[in-house]
Amino acid sequence: MKSRDSFPQQKAVVLSIALIFSFRMLGLFMIIPVLALQENTYQNFSPFLVGLALGSYGLTQGLLQIPFGILSDRYGRKKLIYFGLILFTIGSLIAARAETLEGIILGRAFQGAGAISGTLLALLADFTGEKVRSKAMAFVGGFIGMSFMLGMILGPLLSQNFGISMIFKLTAFLGLAGIMIMFIFVPERSSKYRNLEVSLDSSILRSTFLDTNLMRLNLSIFMLHFLLMSYFVILPVTLIDELGHTEEYLPFLYFSLIGGGFFVMLPFMIWSEK
Repeated sequence: MKSRDSFPQQKAVVLSIALIFSFRMLGLFMIIPVLALQENTYQNFSPFLVGLALGSYGLTQGLLQIPFGILSDRYGRKKLIYFGLILFTIGSLIAARAETLEGIILGRAFQGAGAISGTLLALLADFTGEKVRSKAMAFVGGFIGMSFMLGMILGPLLSQNFGISMIFKLTAFLGLAGIMIMFIFVPERSSKYRNLEVSLDSSILRSTFLDTNLMRLNLSIFMLHFLLMSYFVILPVTLIDELGHTEEYLPFLYFSLIGGGFFVMLPFMIWSEK
């Protein structure tokens, strides 16, 4: 990808990967603020099962990231990304048809089993040089951030007007859209090579798992996601039952909180980068 003629293709690949990331994240983020409010929708409803439904995606996603990376090194990035998006779509359809929270847990677990986040970033690294890779990663991160804010707003709106199953149906559609984008805009690599920055050397896998710094990092990330999912088991119910807000008000409340938090963090982010 060094020739000048390849730059438009390189930009198309980066944009495609950013869109696939945002489609997947949007579908996942939309369900977070509303699942705890579905007491009258699903059988066997309980806060414990709500927590499992929210967290099952992250569990299977985390467990399968390394296997997907190994297989993508061996069989190619696009094949594994297709497979992951198919699993994501199947999980969305399972959740859309579910009548119990156990069905939602199963569907979310299938969604997470399409653990292609690392493979997508590896594909991004394959198509970008060192000079532009940081900018490309930041571009993708910006799309993920926007999808989070949009998901917090769209989730309550869709749930209130069309039912929670519509969120999962839309998520399945976004998964299929991701497959089409990958097929149309991301070319196959003409030659395979080992990218030492993103490929996995199996000989150092054991030492990687036992590295104390990485163990602390992984534990910190786990606790961060655990607390975030726990928070959304409690927050929607608290806002409505205890603070008296209506469900129609939730999109505006989430937008003000997340948007306000972003502007509070922005100066610190700029200062940290400098």
